[in-house]
Formats: sequence, C-alpha cells, structure tokens
Amino acid sequence: MPAPIIEIENMSKDFIVHRRSYGLKAIILHLPQYIKDVRCPYKFRALNGINLKIMRGETVGITGHNGSGKTSLLSLIGNILRPSCGKVSVRGKVSMMLSLGAGFCSELSGRENIVLNGVLQGMTRKHMYKVMDDIIDFAGIGEFIDSPVYQYSSGMQARLGF
Repeated sequence: MPAPIIEIENMSKDFIVHRRSYGLKAIILHLPQYIKDVRCPYKFRALNGINLKIMRGETVGITGHNGSGKTSLLSLIGNILRPSCGKVSVRGKVSMMLSLGAGFCSELSGRENIVLNGVLQGMTRKHMYKVMDDIIDFAGIGEFIDSPVYQYSSGMQARLGF
C-alpha cells in the first residue's frame, strides 16, 4: 500500500490564552484581579488526539462549527503551526489560502466593518445599511456580528470577508 500524502498521528494542539484585556480604569478599579489574570494564562486545547490519513488522489472536506479547530488543523498541515504533541507528516507541497478577512479593522465590530469596507469600495452608507441583513445572514455570524472582529475565528472572518 502506498504511503499517505498527509498523515496525522495522535496530534493535539494547545494555545496559551491570556485572560481578558483591561483598560486603565478597569486596572485601577480591579487591580488584584488584573494581576491574577496577567500572571495566570491558561492552556486551551483546540484539537485533541487527531488521526488522519489522506492518500494521493483523495478529496477531503473539513466541516464543523465556529471555533471547532478547522483552521488550526489546516494551519498544522500547512506547517504554519506546530502540534503540541503527536505528528503531522506531509509528503509534497501544500499551499494555504486563509486570509479573506485581511482588510478588516480588528477593533471594529463586524457590522462596522461591513459599512467601512462598502464605503471604501465606493458604495454609499445608505446602501450598506440596506444590504446589511443580507450580508450578515450570508456570513452566518449571528450574535457575534456586534463583537470586535479580533474575537472572531478565522473562519468567521473569512465568511464575513467573502
């Protein structure tokens, strides 16, 4: 039997998560909690015990809910990230296309970015508000549309950018 083109063996990926960010007012009012949060980042296991073999000529699709680790898995296969444990082997060349939301202002909400990007492309603000609901429905972001884009998963950013 030929060797797989992509082989993943008992692979897991952890990320270090720093607790919420604080403004100056919050730091002053909640100094003990701020100190605790800064000193106590925690590990988040995004992927756990993944096993996968893809043979030459196979077509594979990766599906899942927002935040389920699809982009992390692709980033591991593309050698952008390293696994925390386990093994990822790729025989051949792999290219990644994961940046559809590259032009967003990360501090603005999805809704604000829709208007900003539309206006920058020459559309009127009035038109952007008229088509806003259709864009939000298409992107499938739901309740997160009013959150800052830096809190979106890359899949959410890509859908909004598309």
